[in-house]
Amino acid sequence: MTYSRAFERLVDGREDLAGLIAYGLHKLDKRSERERRRLQGLPDDPAAMSTWVDSLPQPYWTLLKDRSTRALDAIAEEVVHQHAPSIREEARRGGIFTAAWQGVVGNLTFLLLFLGLYGLLVLFGVPIPSLRIG
Repeated sequence: MTYSRAFERLVDGREDLAGLIAYGLHKLDKRSERERRRLQGLPDDPAAMSTWVDSLPQPYWTLLKDRSTRALDAIAEEVVHQHAPSIREEARRGGIFTAAWQGVVGNLTFLLLFLGLYGLLVLFGVPIPSLRIG
């Protein structure tokens, strides 16, 4: 297997989906270039293709990353659009309000426990330092 400088330019790791898609787009461009060369009688051996890849300007690589990012954004928008009704239904059933209510109940419970502990300390005569400064 040969080393791919294009892969190194486009992909920043296993989780870089945009980079992996950009690399796939580059491979399609490379395949088209190889076919064009064959039709025109130009060399399409690995050395010639390597020279072609090396001659590609920086805007080409940037464009590939931009195209792949836009493709991922379009997919994300479509997924959100498809699931919007169920998201709205969940919110309407009180999903967000249930979470907020649980937060309020939790805070009130903590407040009551704190006041109970404070009352016990006062009842048993435990000195509580003043927070007054000055």
